[in-house]
Amino acid sequence: MKWKTYGFVLLLDIMFWLILFAELVLLQFPSCGGLPGLWTFAVLKIILINTWTVYIDDKPTPVVKRFVTLVCLLLPVFESVRTLVGFSTFNGRPVPTLGMIALAQISSIIACAFWEMDLTHGQKKKGGQNLGSTAVLKRVLKYFMPDRLYLMFAFFFLILGVACDAYIPLYQGRVIDMLRGQLYQTHFLKNLGWLALFSLGSPLFAALRGGTFMWILSRLNQRVKGLLYSNLLQQEIQFFEDNKPGSLASRLHSDVDKMGKTVALNCNLLVRSTIKGVLMLQLMVRLSWQLTLLTVVEMGLLSLIQSQYSVYSKSVLRQNGSHSKGFWLFQEFLYATGEFESTAGVIAKVLGYLDRTPNAKPAGRLAPEALAGGIRFQNVTFAYPSTPDKPVLKSLSLEVRPGKMTALVGPSGGGKTSCVSLLKRLYEPQDGQILLDGQPLHSYQHKYLHQKVTLVPQNPVLFSGSLGSNIGYGLENCTLGMLKEAARRASADGFIESLEQKYDTDMGECGVKLGAGQRQCVAIARALVRTPRVIILDEATSSLDADVQHALRGQGVTLLVVAHQLRTVEEADHIVFMEGGAIVEQGTHPELMASRGRYHRHAMFH
Repeated sequence: MKWKTYGFVLLLDIMFWLILFAELVLLQFPSCGGLPGLWTFAVLKIILINTWTVYIDDKPTPVVKRFVTLVCLLLPVFESVRTLVGFSTFNGRPVPTLGMIALAQISSIIACAFWEMDLTHGQKKKGGQNLGSTAVLKRVLKYFMPDRLYLMFAFFFLILGVACDAYIPLYQGRVIDMLRGQLYQTHFLKNLGWLALFSLGSPLFAALRGGTFMWILSRLNQRVKGLLYSNLLQQEIQFFEDNKPGSLASRLHSDVDKMGKTVALNCNLLVRSTIKGVLMLQLMVRLSWQLTLLTVVEMGLLSLIQSQYSVYSKSVLRQNGSHSKGFWLFQEFLYATGEFESTAGVIAKVLGYLDRTPNAKPAGRLAPEALAGGIRFQNVTFAYPSTPDKPVLKSLSLEVRPGKMTALVGPSGGGKTSCVSLLKRLYEPQDGQILLDGQPLHSYQHKYLHQKVTLVPQNPVLFSGSLGSNIGYGLENCTLGMLKEAARRASADGFIESLEQKYDTDMGECGVKLGAGQRQCVAIARALVRTPRVIILDEATSSLDADVQHALRGQGVTLLVVAHQLRTVEEADHIVFMEGGAIVEQGTHPELMASRGRYHRHAMFH
């Protein structure tokens, strides 16, 4: 049962009665036009409430539509019956009493409860469907909730500004009629004062409304971009392989901006048009309910004719490759809803990225203070998502002893880099598991795992900025002492201290002001400043001299080296030769050379 929708309908009904009451009492109108005015007001409420209900409920049920009709027509029908039997005193009151309004709403709720039980019992909403435009709108509006206080001020200024716009023509006409002598001039100054007040208030409140909405819009964009960027960073590597960087940048910037502007500005327009329509039609009823009723009937007939014409015109325009939205009675409503419909697809994509969960096992909560750094691959089978029928690792079992240097060597395509990707949890194996100190990788906290298991690639990613900021990149509260200690352990302190500005030296874009070996030392220092227990060197030793390599082995951490040049791994404690996604040979360098197998033949050509 959609009680939330029913509550929204009742709130709208109360809001319209309050607007009518304020108009009649504060502006000293004698009545609402008797029964004709009450019926006109009821028809207007049905149109507006049904329009607004669509933004709360994707597909309003017949029960909801009946409820709206009952709430709006119950009082006019009741007063009409009382008039026919001669008991009505409605003409002497500006609006129905609060008791009558409450009684009408309570009666409508009771009737609705019976309708729900009789007509909608057992119906269930089907799942698995894409979000409609209404659902998209409701999702986006939730992101405005942190600024609901600012929204209250914005809508308050909006209502005041629209009220000023609506009453300017009325008092302008009165002043002109008084100047022409067609009305008594006893209240000339009073009407002139109201005209001046409304004329000054309209631009003032419009400016306040616009400024407040722009402030809310900027906060919304900042909030959504932060959430979207944070969620994108948590996605698996396959997500970034499937989505181009340009597409992601577009979602993060232009699409988020478009989403905020579309919802904020069009909701602003929709609310302003609704309130203005209510006030203007009520003024028309005050001046002449007969002409107002004639206008409403005329607009209804035109709308009916136009709807029939649109069925034919749309089919013709589609054949020409175009589509017409047709003519609608309220053009501002058409613009607001049409503009939102045109961008609903873009907004849905942004929401899809916000809701996307990584296609990987969720991270655990393990974060032990002591970590030895032992790694074990147990019957691991892995294929990249783009080629699921071509496994690159086949039932691989491998042990990396803690505190030792293990080297993965072999021809290209053997599965070495795939092992590194799995160890960093960039991908998940289809079968088997990877253990770190006897615990599955996914049982560790995400941040802890990437702090304790660090990767130094062959081409390190360095940023324009100082040496110190590159070494401590991504760390909070990284002191100069920590930077110096990491640089010393990476044998990078020698060339850094020789620079004029030392750790404040600008490296240039991608570290172009440094040599290849120096860039590798900075990357290793970046890894060591995180106090890791496992360091992965993916071809990173090709640009390092022997002193740096010996310094790394003396850190007391587990080293996993991926190399093509065998001279860089001859002193490894354990060498694993991989080919075709499987281990062909393993042992020390002398043992493998003595066996004269695949490792020996590979060494002869490298």
